[in-house]
Amino acid sequence: MVLLQPNNFKVYDMNGRINVYSLRPDFNRIGRTPFVANFKRTTETKYRCTLISSNFKGISSKFAEDMLLRSVVFVMENKDIDYMSIQMQRFESLPSFPIPKTTINDTMGVMCFGRENVLGGVLETLDFTRELAPFELVTFPDILDANITQLQTAADTREGYIDMIFYKNMKI
Repeated sequence: MVLLQPNNFKVYDMNGRINVYSLRPDFNRIGRTPFVANFKRTTETKYRCTLISSNFKGISSKFAEDMLLRSVVFVMENKDIDYMSIQMQRFESLPSFPIPKTTINDTMGVMCFGRENVLGGVLETLDFTRELAPFELVTFPDILDANITQLQTAADTREGYIDMIFYKNMKI
């Protein structure tokens, strides 16, 4: 379901399609090193896409992998592309150590999979700004650089994080 469409940016509520909590163990394992994977659209598998390559040993469970594939296929079909690369990343802030603004290049979409105890971490591109909640997926009208604003913990007693997947057009 589309929540809003400002300036051809589409914000979707993926709550009914994807269980974002199923990937939490994988975001915990990733830590600060991004997981990058490449996918190809196909008609031969259940989720209409297949993993080509990855820098990660594997998703924690078959159910979690299915949830990841659902999000990938959703963006592939929305953008009508046959190849896609994803960057799965946790932005983690420790008390008194904020994370500076981060730029992810050549992005066509972003999905928030988790957010806890953080201030900031707002998605910014050209003329679109939004603090993403878990379950929200944003597709961009073109391939753009996505900025995540400075991130700091909301309470000085524990760490905070944002888990995101960035969807990118794969160059063949």
